[in-house]
Amino acid sequence: MEQLLKTIAALRAENGCPWDRKQTHESLIPYLEEEGAEVVEAILEKDDAHLQEELGDLLLQILLHAQIASERRAFNFIDVANTLNEKMIRRHPHVFAGKTYANEAEQKADWNRIKAEEAEAKGEEKGLLSSLDPTFSGLKRAFDLQKKAASVGFDWDNFDDVWAKVEEEQGEFQAELKKSSKADLEAEFGDLLFALVNVARHLEIDPERAMSRTNVKFQRRFSHVEAQVGDRFGEATLEEMDAAWNDAKAAELPDGKSINHPLKRS
Repeated sequence: MEQLLKTIAALRAENGCPWDRKQTHESLIPYLEEEGAEVVEAILEKDDAHLQEELGDLLLQILLHAQIASERRAFNFIDVANTLNEKMIRRHPHVFAGKTYANEAEQKADWNRIKAEEAEAKGEEKGLLSSLDPTFSGLKRAFDLQKKAASVGFDWDNFDDVWAKVEEEQGEFQAELKKSSKADLEAEFGDLLFALVNVARHLEIDPERAMSRTNVKFQRRFSHVEAQVGDRFGEATLEEMDAAWNDAKAAELPDGKSINHPLKRS
């Protein structure tokens, strides 16, 4: 770790790498998001070698941010590590301070209490939903908003009610399709997505991971279509591309069955 920190410092030094030297916290944001997504992809592929590499790439982004901050004399990587270590110890009194909880729900409630105390000590807003990171993806933010609200009882007990809300939002979206307001249609589409995320939460499905898995699957199958069509993109018919898609899907199913791809037109 010490050698790696020296390497990062050398990249940012006067005679270091021009690309690394010109980076800022803001300019690195796209790379941080990209590397996080590639870690997820490696996990879904169940490829340990790939995961090891991608975790290193993600760590690089953290180290670059810490190095840039140290050059401003704001903090350094050791400060980041110490802050995290102290937080983990403070938020896990059942592991490090001998506290006991009757169940997981009681432990989660205490976690939220400790977080609230930390926010109050720093003079931050104390609203239940105020601590959520606004930079999270839409799916993750929706999931976390619902989870926070549910922690204080703002939730449906019956799954039928959860699904009924999806059907209600679907009806409102379909009704809006007949109108001409793009803004209203976008709002209704957002409501429908929010309701579907709530379904995922009640079924203990991570919507972000589910979306990532589908993205990886779509990319894998479309790559097969691309290989089959070759340089005839733009000339190949939908039927030809659909047949190649079905071939890719059939290869993934133990019984050899296939269905039409999700973008097929009726």
